[in-house]
Amino acid sequence: MRARDAASSDRFPPDVLFNVLLRLPAKDLCRLRAVCRSWRALTSGDPLFASHGAHPGPLFLAKFLDDKSSIYVVDLSGNVLKRVADAAGGPYQYLLCSLHKPEPCHQQLFEVFTISGGDGDARWRGRQGPGLFIDKCSGVVVDGVVYFLTSRVYDDSGSGIRPDNIVSFDLGTEEWRRDLPGPISSSNAADMMWPFYLRRDLNLAGLNGSLVLADHHDRRTMDLWFLSDFENGLWVKEYHIQTGSIISRWAAEYRLKPLLVLDDGRLVLYLASTGQLFICDPGTKAFAEVDIRRLDSVVVYTGNLLGLGGADMV
Repeated sequence: MRARDAASSDRFPPDVLFNVLLRLPAKDLCRLRAVCRSWRALTSGDPLFASHGAHPGPLFLAKFLDDKSSIYVVDLSGNVLKRVADAAGGPYQYLLCSLHKPEPCHQQLFEVFTISGGDGDARWRGRQGPGLFIDKCSGVVVDGVVYFLTSRVYDDSGSGIRPDNIVSFDLGTEEWRRDLPGPISSSNAADMMWPFYLRRDLNLAGLNGSLVLADHHDRRTMDLWFLSDFENGLWVKEYHIQTGSIISRWAAEYRLKPLLVLDDGRLVLYLASTGQLFICDPGTKAFAEVDIRRLDSVVVYTGNLLGLGGADMV
């Protein structure tokens, strides 16, 4: 308590400052320790901050194949740090931004709910659809916009909807934006290339604050295209990764989901067909498997360990 009192100022009551700092990610918290002696005393001397800062590396929310009734917080070494009971429906819930089998599209309803909004936001609000069936499991959020690939129902249908057609929903305005053509459709050889693509050859990711389309059409390689300009539909291919060492050419499911770019440039990848996590070094083209139980679904967690109410420390 003395450390908390010492960290107070005329503008920030001790309890307010304590609770604000407690909600910051560990990496940001380490920087703020250099602000002044009182802040350093608070963040270094309190056991709550010590437990939060003990895991400064990337964290993931995961469901395991042998336990679909809970969500776990894990680190990149495979250590389980927290368990969050899934009261919403157990094995029938899954983490977004992971790969799953597609479901038939008969009708899709779209609703928005704002967390911690005012009284007018504390309800589900129906929104008109984008005019196309979407693959709900392809959704990723980048800078306040949710991006989706269109559904597999358009494959081989003669609809003219290309597999890399992307629709997006602005969470700020709560409106759908115009369709975005992917890098295959945008290329000079699009008319010759895209008829040979299927929706299953592609998936979306959010890396380094950019929308990324992963192209697995070759089955032995993965190209990562980064969106550089939404208005002009410009894409840049930043990675070409050989995947043959971990995925058989004859595998029924061959897509890797990019999850994260580490500070040293290595990529964290998720192979949904086997429930494995891999770390890929694009320079050496080497893969290292993360020692972790087989996964049902996984997503990067950008919060902190203390921000999950009702969770059990492991």
